[in-house]
Amino acid sequence: MLPPYQPPPQPFLNLLTSHTMPLSRHFFEHIGQYNSMFAMTSMGAKVIDSINDGHGPYVFKISGQVCHRVGSLIPSEGRRPEYAQLYIFDTDHEVSNRINVTSSSRTPFHANKDIVRSLIQMLDTQNPIYYFLIKVIYHTIKQYFKYYYIF
Repeated sequence: MLPPYQPPPQPFLNLLTSHTMPLSRHFFEHIGQYNSMFAMTSMGAKVIDSINDGHGPYVFKISGQVCHRVGSLIPSEGRRPEYAQLYIFDTDHEVSNRINVTSSSRTPFHANKDIVRSLIQMLDTQNPIYYFLIKVIYHTIKQYFKYYYIF
């Protein structure tokens, strides 16, 4: 038997249910970009777009294998952090680093710093596995690379 449904924690619950509030509307309009800010990997696949000709519902079709691109835990010199790097590298500037990830996207998007900050805090406090893994990885890398990188 499945456990009873638990509603999402705050502030996520308000962002999902308060459609009349401007902040919630903004979040819903850009939920894909906010999701991208917190992705630890990137999906890799050969996507077949030719199947979508405008006649019928959208179809997501791939050819070959699907993979997750993880990359290094430390960004290359001169590059800004992305994906899993955002969780452990330069956490003093985590909000601006996450916003910078979406600033280069194709669609114009201006992230709300309060939303980003509250989602980071929610993950830090509500997900013990996330919190433990990120903090352990952060401190391990910080110790290992303290002579090579500025943390």
